Amino acid sequence: MTITKIYFQFILLILLTFCNQAFSQDFKDLEKHYAKLYYWSKKEAKNDLIQCPFWNDLKPGDVIADIGAFSGHIDLALSMFFDSLTFYLQENQPDRLNKTGFYEMRAHFEKENGKPFTNSFHFVIGDNLHTNLPDSTFDKVFMNNVFEFIGTNDLYLTELRGKLKKGGRVYVKTTNDFKAGYFIKIFEAYGFTCERSEYSGGQIRLVFNTQQKTLNPVTDIFDAVIQRDFDKTKAYLDKGVSANSTLGSPGLLQIAGTISNNLKIMDLLIERGANLKSLSKFIDSPLSKFAGCGQYQETKLLLDRGAKPITEDLDMAGWFSKDVRIIKLLIEKSAKIYGPDDNGSKVLLHAALGGNFEINIYLLNHPDTHTIYEKDENGQSFMHWAAHSYNVKVMKYLLEEKKFDVNEKDKEGMTVLMHAVFGGSIEMVKFLVEEKQVNINEKNMQGFTALYYAFDPEIYQYLVSRGGSK
Repeated sequence: MTITKIYFQFILLILLTFCNQAFSQDFKDLEKHYAKLYYWSKKEAKNDLIQCPFWNDLKPGDVIADIGAFSGHIDLALSMFFDSLTFYLQENQPDRLNKTGFYEMRAHFEKENGKPFTNSFHFVIGDNLHTNLPDSTFDKVFMNNVFEFIGTNDLYLTELRGKLKKGGRVYVKTTNDFKAGYFIKIFEAYGFTCERSEYSGGQIRLVFNTQQKTLNPVTDIFDAVIQRDFDKTKAYLDKGVSANSTLGSPGLLQIAGTISNNLKIMDLLIERGANLKSLSKFIDSPLSKFAGCGQYQETKLLLDRGAKPITEDLDMAGWFSKDVRIIKLLIEKSAKIYGPDDNGSKVLLHAALGGNFEINIYLLNHPDTHTIYEKDENGQSFMHWAAHSYNVKVMKYLLEEKKFDVNEKDKEGMTVLMHAVFGGSIEMVKFLVEEKQVNINEKNMQGFTALYYAFDPEIYQYLVSRGGSK
């Protein structure tokens, strides 16, 4: 199995998780689709990038944060057209900010470009509340199909303001089923002003600056909910405005939950008939969104008011929340570790990928877990997935307490070390090589060693220093 094929499997897995759509094409068609999406030619890249709101604004010396960068395909593609830029690629989970995928794509785009890039790139891991980006640093912040998946928007935006230089701007683009008003109302309630709004080709493109004007007056129920105005929210509901009003896919209840300390309004909306399920096939239910974003109080409120958790909610929480309290709460409220069409691996394997130690220990030892040694359709066990997580503590527990075999291969002959190399964690690679003394030069069914997959220069140099060869 090539590194590209593995990479696209993870792309597809993550996109399916967030979009929650049923695709009819077989995997080969999807793989070709995402290969085209992420590995553009220079001409294809320009045709796509000129539609982005920042295309005409970039200039040499700009410092740019790409929030939700995945593995930096946009930043790398831009580097074929713009020089002397500094990019900070930011993600909330190490498995999504895959450095191996980044360096492989960099090689592709530099080949398309015909010369090496002059831009510099930095990697930053945040969490559900904090970007972990340096303060007062950025001329521009990119948010492409990402803001709608952030948990507490008001806290996030308050922090984000402090990351921008004077005159800095935030560029928002989405192809999801959200109305521009969703973004404008929230941004303008918490420190920003929309200076540009465009819609074409199924894309919303917005630009915000930090020259905050006077807070917009409450002109509808959405303003009231976003600004935490309980009395005005109640007044609109008393006048007959539906508690299931929407701004595209998200309904009032989900919008209310994206603002911190808004439980009173959430409770009012539920009392007035707000649907606890998703109002659109294109967006997760409020419960799944809040559980996945690590919002314990909002999750608890929905469960206390009758929301029925399902395996998918537990899956999202195990993968993304980093809060074992949410896992315990969902299971207490009858969420099943095994779904009706689940072979028993999804929740456990995604938790392994998420890498939170407390969540993994809880699920691995829960009495409802049939076995921790099941494998997915590719012959990959919990241990192989955990190798992508960056959490050496989880791997150490699996090998020393649960007695997983560190030399076990998947169906393609991929070793745990190969998975760790692909995952991009130098700490995980060093742990396996130095403490567990795995064979660096073990080959898979294609005849490749771990070094073949080491696109990350740091990992490549380390493996070579330890005697690695292709």
